[in-house]
Amino acid sequence: MYFLAFVLSCFGSSVLADDYSRSLYLDPNKTYHLSWKFNKSHIEFHTEVKTLGYVMLGLSTDGNLKNADVFFAGVSNGQPYSSNYYGNSDGKLSLQSISEWHLMYSNESNMETTLTFSRELSGPNMKMNITQNTMRVLWGYGKTDMINENFQLDGVKSLYLLEDQLPEPEMPNDAFHIQFRMNKTRIPNSETTYWCKSFETPQLDEQVHAIAFSPDIQKGHKDFVHHMIVYGCYGNTEKGNNNRHEGECYLGSMLIHWRYCTEVVFGWAVGGEKFVLPKHTGMSFGGKDDPVYYLLEMHYDNPQEKEGVLDSSGIDITLTKSKRQYNVGILSVGYTVRGCTQLIPPYAKEFKYYGNCEACGSMIKPERNNQWNEDGVKMIGVLLHAHKAAKKIRLHHYRDGKKLPDIMYDDNYDFDYQDLRRIEKEITLLKDDILQVECVYGTTDRTNFTEGGFSTKHEMCQAYIMHYPEIKLKRCTSGLNFDHKLIGTNLQYKNNQSAVKKMELIVNGLEPEVGFIQTCVNKTSRIEYMNQTFPVIKSDDPTTQQPPTTEKNSAAKFFVKTGMIFISISYWLI
Repeated sequence: MYFLAFVLSCFGSSVLADDYSRSLYLDPNKTYHLSWKFNKSHIEFHTEVKTLGYVMLGLSTDGNLKNADVFFAGVSNGQPYSSNYYGNSDGKLSLQSISEWHLMYSNESNMETTLTFSRELSGPNMKMNITQNTMRVLWGYGKTDMINENFQLDGVKSLYLLEDQLPEPEMPNDAFHIQFRMNKTRIPNSETTYWCKSFETPQLDEQVHAIAFSPDIQKGHKDFVHHMIVYGCYGNTEKGNNNRHEGECYLGSMLIHWRYCTEVVFGWAVGGEKFVLPKHTGMSFGGKDDPVYYLLEMHYDNPQEKEGVLDSSGIDITLTKSKRQYNVGILSVGYTVRGCTQLIPPYAKEFKYYGNCEACGSMIKPERNNQWNEDGVKMIGVLLHAHKAAKKIRLHHYRDGKKLPDIMYDDNYDFDYQDLRRIEKEITLLKDDILQVECVYGTTDRTNFTEGGFSTKHEMCQAYIMHYPEIKLKRCTSGLNFDHKLIGTNLQYKNNQSAVKKMELIVNGLEPEVGFIQTCVNKTSRIEYMNQTFPVIKSDDPTTQQPPTTEKNSAAKFFVKTGMIFISISYWLI
């Protein structure tokens, strides 16, 4: 009774779905509706399910019943019932003598069961803690109240349970829309395709600000569209070269267009929702320094290799002529996507890669805003991105030799649930700060090496950081040319995690020590710093100390001064 009284005092006694911060249907037939809210210690769920049998809700890190925490409840003969189960190693359910879940309200009427229940977010003896990571929410219901140990799930939904759904702000009266979308594009009958289409800058009388970005997926095509990125493009301004040209990205004539598109304007991936910018910020369109054209990159998934599918999905952008105070930009950081410089062994339980942003700090400064008097810039959102082998991603932050709190993390990363997540309390990024993206991969189900690349069968390790005011730097990545002779064959990693860990040291430049290549990209050019020193891989309980700059770093900076660097375009914006 004490726990129930405490929960009621925290949340109140109302059971109306409108009182909850998050709400959605878990199935396309709108049979199972879930709402929830939370505070610092507890979470409360409210379900409305079209059944007179049991209702189930569970939590898992990977979407399976194995090691899951599951709650059943309902109304039988007018009396409420509830029970808590844990998933065993074989996936079967085991009834718990003491429930971590607490039924607060139940009702059965009009062929629908309504429940309200709660539990603590975490505890020393709890099998499943609710965190800011992606949580796999298991759901199901029965026609009767009979529960058996061979229970089968009705579905799994990946959610950020501890992230409030921000209220939809009122759009200004002068708001208008533009769309970057495909136009009946025939999706190739191959498992993975990156399809690109270019668009001229919309005809605008003056500079305007984009204030919201929304995915617009063609009805019935959610299974085909995995992610979309809008790039801003500079150069190649010859009339007719940059409008409505489309084709497979990175190939043929499309490669010529794509090479000018270095600025990420917006990124969306499966699971993402509408993103509304803070009211004091906007993304500039139509200004003299803005992109001369745009490119929409569409990642299509077609694992069944269906033919004849025509798609018109894209991005809807809300703009206003009412200027916001600050221009926002997006900075891409992580591991350089370049052939087999990224290589992950098979049979690995955990294999780490690190992408550094260290030598590009001179470009982390406001680009064109004389009203900004603060040091550095403010980070307001992050999209973490990798592919199917990734299990965890963290964006680390270092300053003056000390490790700061992670900017964003997801230790239950789900390739099929990615979102540009708002940073509730804006974080400052200074020009001498070091950013590091850490990706942890699991390949126990693979028998061959996994290379870095754009296909979903390959891997990436990226973070897209939305910030204001806009800075010159658009991409900051690192890569390593390690000795492939040290890697060996795929079979030597089977049942040999020590070999996996040794390879982890090799590809991260630690054994033997190998300097990595730091790539800095702005709107019209790129520069590469050679022979940079990779920070020491941290232990599971990292210290607050970051290794000091070594002679290799100093030498690399000297090379820049003497011209011993690789510049792909001679024009370099200062």
